Amino acid sequence: RVYNRWAMLIFLHGSDTYRSRQRLKQLVAAFKQKYDASGLNVARLNGADFELEAFRRSAAAAGFLASRRFVAIEGLLGANPSKGVQEELVAFLDQHEKSENIIVFVEDDVGDTRPRKKGKGSRTSGQLLHWLLEHAKVETFETLTGEALNRWIRDEVKRQGATIEPPAVLELAGLVGSDLWQMSGEIAKL
Repeated sequence: RVYNRWAMLIFLHGSDTYRSRQRLKQLVAAFKQKYDASGLNVARLNGADFELEAFRRSAAAAGFLASRRFVAIEGLLGANPSKGVQEELVAFLDQHEKSENIIVFVEDDVGDTRPRKKGKGSRTSGQLLHWLLEHAKVETFETLTGEALNRWIRDEVKRQGATIEPPAVLELAGLVGSDLWQMSGEIAKL
């Protein structure tokens, strides 16, 4: 794997959108704490309304009263950008490899990202997806089940300042399932 040459290029993806969006919140908060408490250098772009020129301006600009900018793009691959847009975006990312800015791509489930056997290419489709998997720090958020879900419930209850008994964890997991958006709300109600 060849990691990016940007200050930081991160690709968050997976079927568990709750945890991927929580991770994005953590990254934004850490950026604000370290570089820009005002948040003036944080840009969030929606993939459905993606404009390449707007991204270029945000990603290539120097920080305003800060050393860096933070740019998050959510749902770009889900919006199915044209091959031309993907090619231009990859060319831009390659061209600005020395940037101090932080770029985060956030996607829902993008399918099987495991590489095929040597010489068989990749299971992924799309130039941008392939490029991100090769150059970005990739964080995958798969749906939690079983003990991983139970652990998450215990941790979330603790994070929200309460305690929970093991039988209650099992019952909550059985009633709500793996939808962490709903689970978080139910825990807050309790």
